[in-house]
Parts: sequence; structure tokens; C-alpha cells
Amino acid sequence: MAEIFLFLFGEEYAKMIRNYVQDKGIGDVYFYGFYYKVQIKGNAIIPFIYMLSYAIELFPLKCKTFFRIIYLSAIFIAGNFAYLLAVVAFHCVVYFCNIKSYKMLYKRLFIGLVILFTIGGGIISYIDAVFEEKKDESNAMRIEQAILLLEDLSRNPITLLGGAGLGNTVDVTTHFRSYVGATYYELQVLYILNQLGLVSFLVFILVNILFVFKYMPDTKIKMVYAGYILYAVTNPYIIDTNQVVVIITLLSAQYQISNHLPSIWKK
Repeated sequence: MAEIFLFLFGEEYAKMIRNYVQDKGIGDVYFYGFYYKVQIKGNAIIPFIYMLSYAIELFPLKCKTFFRIIYLSAIFIAGNFAYLLAVVAFHCVVYFCNIKSYKMLYKRLFIGLVILFTIGGGIISYIDAVFEEKKDESNAMRIEQAILLLEDLSRNPITLLGGAGLGNTVDVTTHFRSYVGATYYELQVLYILNQLGLVSFLVFILVNILFVFKYMPDTKIKMVYAGYILYAVTNPYIIDTNQVVVIITLLSAQYQISNHLPSIWKK
């Protein structure tokens, strides 16, 4: 809706909206090539909902394709490359996961190659443009944060293995920003590693893997969660409210599947 509004009412309103969004600290809205990127807090759930619609009957059955197109458009408009990467990876796995014969495998490989040769050039151009855009400030900031957090973690053997402690901060100021008292990083997963240390972090990952296999036995549910982790781990969406919502939703979806509960939508 925001994208349609911005196209209808033009650049003047776009500047006002961008100033408002930035002042409130809830994201950013700006023109990019031929469309507006709408990067608002909460966007991280959009790819998850899109992928989840392939695991359970999430949308009205008669309008399922329409809603998926809307969500896919929103993923593109959000302007986050990790979202697109996760969705593409998810579809590739879904496409090849239920192959039951060599004939089906060859058929899908052929169709996949046709699609790749048809739109592969455009995809490569888009990826190249994204990396060109990010190679300066965005990636430089991520690299800087990774170096700061890992150096702080490895300052002695105790912190390396046991972590710097929950709530630890790296109180330095750099060219990009001040990290004094900061608990928010682009690579939030490294901040978690910094606090927990190698031992606790590895145990934490192992517990999560065991949790998924025990309480999310359905293959598609696991694929949706893997898709979420794929884009969340490179952004500050990991181990936050978004992930709590994702886990609760997936457990509810798994309960519906395991107990063969009927869809709420009439066929």
C-alpha cells in the first residue's frame, strides 16, 4: 500500500514519509531506480509468511495465488537481498524435495535449466547491482562490527570460551558510528556469540537443532524455519521478538499438521 501511495503522490510526500520514518527510528523509505524501497521494522515477517503459505493453508484457497503475489511483491519492495535469497533457496528446495523417480528428476532439471537460462542474466545483473550498492558503507560496517565483536571476544581465553557476559558492550567510536552502550548490530548473531562465548554458543545451536527435529518433524515446517534463519542470521532479526513469533507460529502449524486439523478456509 505504501508503494502504491508513493507512486500516486510523488516525491514530495516520499520525502515527508522518509523524514517521519527516520525520526521515529522505524526504518527507511527511499526511491531506488524505478521503485521505492520500503524498509520498515516488521518486514522480516513478510518472507516467513510467504514461505509458510507453502506448508499450510494460510491464505483463502480461492485467493491463494493472489496473496502470494502480493507478499512476493512486498519482499521485493522491502529491498532486502537476504529476503530474496532465502525465498529463492526455499523454492529450489521445494522444487526438488518431492521427486519420486528419475523421470521426474530429469524433467525438473530440464525445466530448471530453461528457467535459469531465461532469467539467469537478469538475476546476475541484479545480484551484481546489489553487491555494488552494498560494497561501500553497508558491507564495510558489517566487516567493522565483525572485527570489533570478535576482537572483544578473543581478548583472553576465558572470554573466548565463556563469553564476555550477557549485556556486554564494546565501547568504542569509529568512522561509521558510536558503539558505546550499543546492543544492536547488523550481524546480531556475532553479538550473541560475543556474549555467550564459543562453548555456550555451540550448545545453544545444538539445542536449537534438537528442538527443531523433535517439535517440528514435518519437512516443510523445517524448510520454512531454515529459510527464516537464512535471512535472519545476516540481519539483526535473530534471537529477537521476530524469532519468538516465528517459533510459536511454526509450532502451531506443526500441531495443525500432526493432528490433521481441517483448514479454516472453505474449498
